[in-house]
Amino acid sequence: MRSSNKRNTVLTAAGLTLFVFVLIMWVDNTSFPYDSGQYWKLGKSFFDEDGHFSLLSYPQHIRGYFFPLLIGLCRQIGAGLFGNRYVVYRFVISLVTVLMITVILPGILEVKTGTRRWMAGSAAGVAVFLLFWKDMLIYPLSDVPALAMYLSVILILKKIFRTPKKGKKNFLLCGALSVLAGALAYGAYNTRSVYMIPLFITMLIWVIFVVAGKQTKKLLCILGIVLGTAVFAYPQTVINQNTFGVSSPMLQNNLFVYQLKWGVRMPRFETYIGDKAQYPKAKAEFVSELGENLLKENEIESIGDFVKCMLTHPFEACAIYFEHCVSGITMFYNDVYVNDIRVGKKLFGLNCLLYLMALAGLMAFGARKKKQNLLQKLLTLFVIAVPAILAMPGALEVRFFLPVYLLVYCYVFMIMDYREIWRFIREHWLVTGMTLVLAALIWASAAGHLLTELQYADLDFSGNVYLSEVTED
Repeated sequence: MRSSNKRNTVLTAAGLTLFVFVLIMWVDNTSFPYDSGQYWKLGKSFFDEDGHFSLLSYPQHIRGYFFPLLIGLCRQIGAGLFGNRYVVYRFVISLVTVLMITVILPGILEVKTGTRRWMAGSAAGVAVFLLFWKDMLIYPLSDVPALAMYLSVILILKKIFRTPKKGKKNFLLCGALSVLAGALAYGAYNTRSVYMIPLFITMLIWVIFVVAGKQTKKLLCILGIVLGTAVFAYPQTVINQNTFGVSSPMLQNNLFVYQLKWGVRMPRFETYIGDKAQYPKAKAEFVSELGENLLKENEIESIGDFVKCMLTHPFEACAIYFEHCVSGITMFYNDVYVNDIRVGKKLFGLNCLLYLMALAGLMAFGARKKKQNLLQKLLTLFVIAVPAILAMPGALEVRFFLPVYLLVYCYVFMIMDYREIWRFIREHWLVTGMTLVLAALIWASAAGHLLTELQYADLDFSGNVYLSEVTED
């Protein structure tokens, strides 16, 4: 990278971090409901009233220690240096978000940083992220830190592959990067356990396909990853021994089967904190009648029961999980905790536009005669998106699809060749137009059906809400 590009990269990332930080500090929301409040309280648990730290003061909980520890450290530093418990955490989460959008993900996708296109794309990507996802930064939630660590692992593994094999300096660099990758991998898993399988798949692909044939380098990297993982896993082992009586670095929760069961019934789940006169419950459940009927006919108490049910009813399974796909990429609200149950039409439309632009770009790419490194690109896209793919069978919150949204933003704002797409549309305007219109109609129809499944309320795209008769639990 040229020095001017490096300077542009640093200045752009610093400027965007400052902008995001000022914005979320200006919002100044310090009321943290539900899981965000749990994280904030867990962070406090590491320190007593005098500020003394103890790992063993962490309570018995299904959540891992890593993210609460980060929160706790930020709380203590912020209170000690600035008299504000929130300021350091919000600066850190602003920096992590900006680096993820502007450096880490573009680095994985081999976007050249520091260019004018990258600078404009970075600003646009951060702006759109704030429009749709600002609550992920205002509330202390684990999604952004976990995804940032997961993407960092992928970027580090690519860096190790690109590092020359010969030379003591390069050998030591690979070892150090491997330790860092292992530490971040365990951090991602400990923060959100759903990342365990994606990390395993990523590591497996990397070992088999990327460093195949380089036995010395492969052994060094594997040992480094194991060492980094062990360092970050040790505190969780100590906590588990102290609270559960189990000497294991694994999180002590067994929610996977329940998530699968809930997912059959619910293609979407939102948390509502607004006016109860508008919507009466905190749990805004979008309930599939087809899924409910399946659960009435089939008892699902294990993974085997779930697989048997899906294989016995393949057409129903396809319908249920097609709706999950639509649910995952559809934005009705830009609040993590919904304040207004009415659908944001402009929000929905802008989100659709971004995805349709990405679809047009993919159609133009598919029409190319020469597609360089296609397998490598497909594998890269797969490992980035696999956390969302694996979350799809459960009861979805739209934030579980965050990796897919970030891929779309990066592609639309930093990668897509607009001149190529315009040429493609002019040459194939009928096919392109029909494809995009058909995709939009199918999407709008499926999203409209999804809205009818919101329990206790009927919604439409005019923004009206019609409350149904409700019996409180």
